[in-house]
Amino acid sequence: MEIYDVAVIGAGAAGTIAAIKASKRNKTILIDRNHKVGKKIYATGNGKCNYTNKNISLNNYHGQNVQFANFSLNKFNNIKTVEFFKKSGVLSKDIDNRIYPVTEESATIVETLEFLLAENDVELLLGYKIHDIELENEIFTISSNHKQVKSKKLIIATGGKSSPNHGSDGSIFDVIKKLGHSITPLKPALVQLETDNKFSKEVKGVRIKGSITIQHKKKEIAKDTGEIMFTDYGLSGIPVMQVSHFTHEYLEKNEKVFASIDFFHEINQVELDKMLLNRKNELKNRKIKDFLKGLVHSKLINMVLVKSGIKNHNSPSEKLSEKDIMSLSKNLKNLTFFITGTKSWKNSQVTFGGVNTLEVDEKTMESKIIKNLYFAGEVIDISGDCGGYNLQWAWSSGYIAGKSTWK
Repeated sequence: MEIYDVAVIGAGAAGTIAAIKASKRNKTILIDRNHKVGKKIYATGNGKCNYTNKNISLNNYHGQNVQFANFSLNKFNNIKTVEFFKKSGVLSKDIDNRIYPVTEESATIVETLEFLLAENDVELLLGYKIHDIELENEIFTISSNHKQVKSKKLIIATGGKSSPNHGSDGSIFDVIKKLGHSITPLKPALVQLETDNKFSKEVKGVRIKGSITIQHKKKEIAKDTGEIMFTDYGLSGIPVMQVSHFTHEYLEKNEKVFASIDFFHEINQVELDKMLLNRKNELKNRKIKDFLKGLVHSKLINMVLVKSGIKNHNSPSEKLSEKDIMSLSKNLKNLTFFITGTKSWKNSQVTFGGVNTLEVDEKTMESKIIKNLYFAGEVIDISGDCGGYNLQWAWSSGYIAGKSTWK
């Protein structure tokens, strides 16, 4: 049986760039359970693939030891990522600091990676689901039901547990634990929130530009701004997903945690109070149920009125007391819902948790426990925000892991 110099498990962003880099000096094979390279990349950025971000900092990353990512993110940074793809024929464009291929097609990135794999003679083994990895006499044996692959060095870049329909179902973590590594708790991140909103069916599908704040015991835990969507289960949209992982520690302890929506994040409470008081004077003959029309999406008005404790919706707006106006204003700046949970792994875009970074060398991505074993990408306990940050971590860590096999 042929023994490869390097085997890479996982043909996503981290695995493909690791294989490309490793192959410069090694006989390399790239293995994936899917029948195509880069399946998850196709879904990135709604199919447009924002493959990095103009502004990268550790503030955009999360994990028990986020400092671990610093070396890789600086060694192979966003500028070098853009240069890497430009050298391979991909021109980029900047949209609100998110870097896309100029074609705005994920296929551009995936096909470029496929070209580079072929040009560097990386052997592909696709449709290969791994059941076990064993190490004997400094040789890794990677097994499926029907075949074995042997290699002197091994890079695991399988992703986490999120988006199982793209192949990363988390089954690799049991294999990694068997090899002697520990796994930090796994939780779905960049995922939608479930709430107790009794008006959910009424407001389903409505999108607003606003802010969401996660609160615990009236303390702000996290906040983000952008397009928020009301759904039949709760809340969705990029800002909702950005703050979702901050809810886990409270949900797991059965402690109450809340999502607060600010419909008017660009003005303060006093300014909104004044606006609504003036509006009452201008629209005094309009029915209360129509008082917010032209200011708030029509499907949201009943929910806001009820949560503000306002009754007699068919009465004229002049009947609104100052207390009513202040209650309306408060809810438009701080409409609060009890968070009951998050959506499942199937809906999450990234995994919070993974291979314990204390067991991996940050400068090489090599295991501190097993020589010649490397990790890259989402399988490690590092996750990023929306906006190209997770792909940049994949490129950075994958590049370092691949190059480290040269020694």
